Parts: sequence; C-alpha cells; structure tokens
Amino acid sequence: PGAIHSLTGAISLLGVILQFTLAFIRPSPDSIIRPYFNSSHRLIGILSLLFALIATLIASNFFLKYWSDSLRPFLLTILASFLILLSFLLFQVVEGKLQRKRKDGNEEIDMSNGTSSISHSTSESIIRKILFILFFTISFTLSIYIALHLIA
Repeated sequence: PGAIHSLTGAISLLGVILQFTLAFIRPSPDSIIRPYFNSSHRLIGILSLLFALIATLIASNFFLKYWSDSLRPFLLTILASFLILLSFLLFQVVEGKLQRKRKDGNEEIDMSNGTSSISHSTSESIIRKILFILFFTISFTLSIYIALHLIA
C-alpha cells in the first residue's frame, strides 16, 4: 500500500505541475488546436483530482497506526471527496453558464486585424479569476488545517 500511495500521490502532483505549465502555453481562443488543448487540460485536471483522492483513500485505510483515532482518517476521506466533488460541480456549473452566455451572443468578435478572434467579456475574465483565487485559497487553507490538526 505504501508504494501505491506514493505513486498515486506523485502522479497527482505531476498532473498539477503539468496543469500549471500548460497554462503558460495555452493557444489563443481562435487557434485550431484550442479544443484539443481544452479537452486535454480538463482531462489532466480531473485525473489529478482522482489520483489525489485515491492517495487519500489509501492513506486513510492502510496507515491507521499513524492516526490518533480511527474517526480522523474517515473524516479526511469524506472531506477530500466532498471538496473534489464540490469543486468539479462548481466549475461545471460556471462553465455551463458562461457557454450559454456566449451562445446568446454576448461575445465580441474583433475583425479589425483581418482575422476573427473572439475576445471574451471582462466580466467573464473577472469571474474566472475570482473563482480560481477562491478555490486556491480554500484548498490551500484546508490542506494546511488538515495537515496540522487531523494528522497530529
């Protein structure tokens, strides 16, 4: 179990690093490879969360001797599962709303340079940034809390 736990945790961490790196080379919205990028970016993100959850489940089930009581690993597993499910659902809902907004004609097409590039509204950009900052802050804070209080 220790080797599998380490492997799944390392794969999850590698996925997070890959997500961060891919963000810097994201193609423009009108690029022909943008749909492939979006699909791979989403797949890597979901797989990273899945491997993180698997690592958490392994830790909570096989390393009970490191916990002060048996309720804490169960709580950790439930909390991790809930956060992953909640974040996935939140991002799906937000993405669905943004796509409906775009389909309703609320996107601007810039034809001034001879190419059609789609520029999304600043409100969409602000919403995405706020959600990312909120998600990162909550995830980081809960990770520190879990590390300091549930394990010790």
